[in-house]
Amino acid sequence: MIQIKREVNTNFESYLFATTYYNKTQRYPEKFKNTSDSEQIDAIYEKGQPLMDEIETSYPEIVKLFELFSPDNLGTTFMMNPYFIHLDTAPPATTIQETIEKHVNNILDSVPDAVIEENMSLYQMVSQFDYESAIKWQLIQIFEEADRLYPLFIEVLKKVKTFLQPRLKAFDKELELFYETWQAIEQGEGIQHYVKDQFNLDYPLENYVIYPSIIGNFQGVFLDECCYLGLKLNLSRKHEENFKSALHIMKNLGDSTKLEILTILKDQELYGKELATAMNLSSATISYHMQELLNEGIIIVRSDESTNRIYYTTNKENVIKALQLMMKHFC
Repeated sequence: MIQIKREVNTNFESYLFATTYYNKTQRYPEKFKNTSDSEQIDAIYEKGQPLMDEIETSYPEIVKLFELFSPDNLGTTFMMNPYFIHLDTAPPATTIQETIEKHVNNILDSVPDAVIEENMSLYQMVSQFDYESAIKWQLIQIFEEADRLYPLFIEVLKKVKTFLQPRLKAFDKELELFYETWQAIEQGEGIQHYVKDQFNLDYPLENYVIYPSIIGNFQGVFLDECCYLGLKLNLSRKHEENFKSALHIMKNLGDSTKLEILTILKDQELYGKELATAMNLSSATISYHMQELLNEGIIIVRSDESTNRIYYTTNKENVIKALQLMMKHFC
């Protein structure tokens, strides 16, 4: 049974806000820049600047954590998700360490020629990453000092949460509309079918919780036990076939690396490690490109429960539609 929430998970919103702010990552798709929706989001970030500057001064180690988990570095932005629901009580350090080990294993699974053995130390695993030494050292430091760093991490998120909560109240009507919209989808064709058809994501969604997201207004974040769907995610997809979206797809096709990825995946399905090997690129670089291609709807993602892997293939239908739109424009 799929459970649809009427309210945001403010813990997740706080984490996403801080991660986006400190990494200066994209807040919304380029095609929605200078719209009323993007202006609402930008206004929250602008009002939050004094607090975020204060946090950067008082908690420099924690700000480094947000930077470490960015897509450009480890690409595990939502590693701490199991703890978002319960911010009031910090879990024991061993629990956090187990979570870190799990995600290190997931990253290592994407590294070509990586060796994973039973009872291998975190240092032995991390040493195989294709990252700068400073990034590897930071991850090991987090693992070893989890009991000291995690309470500070919680302190920062609580500060951000206190700032965000009253500002998110302005979206109450949109949250109710979100709930009604997704309830109607579930009662109609079903959310799992809809997500596969509209967002190119083939995820098993039984016993799943769906949260609305305000800070992640135009994005969908799918995790093992829940997902966060932006309030404007449907609006984003309604523009899928217009000329502006076709231009964005053409821009991706003009990137030689992305074009090679799409070519490799047009007739086969690969998971991260296989694609990294085929492209001779690091897992972080692959992750970055895949997210951009997914945002434009030209990659299909499938989750395999038996192997716990994410598989990719090219959405040839959407690429062809974009090319046809461009041909109509010039013919």
